Amino acid sequence: LDSDRNINSAAKQKKHHQRSDVVRTPEFVQPVQDIANDGPSKSTRAIAKQLEVADSNSTLVLHEDPRYQLYMIRRGELMSHKKPCLPVQAPVEQAQTPRATGRALFR
Repeated sequence: LDSDRNINSAAKQKKHHQRSDVVRTPEFVQPVQDIANDGPSKSTRAIAKQLEVADSNSTLVLHEDPRYQLYMIRRGELMSHKKPCLPVQAPVEQAQTPRATGRALFR
């Protein structure tokens, strides 16, 4: 039984090739960065549509470069920041006067 387990496979493992439309070469990265610099509020989908590539490719390019921060991320951060609140002040108690209460204090 042990000799059966030591049999080598006759089939060779297929070599992995990266798809050509996924490879992020400098020729692909530069136009994406140029478009992002021209219009920082432009979405990654709009950039991908303009370059006729999958939107995941343009998103990955912009996510990998720390100089670029996507508009939706920035907007989310702006919305999550809380404005500093002023401390709540206790209401000032007014002195009891005949005018304040509507009746005379002294009879």
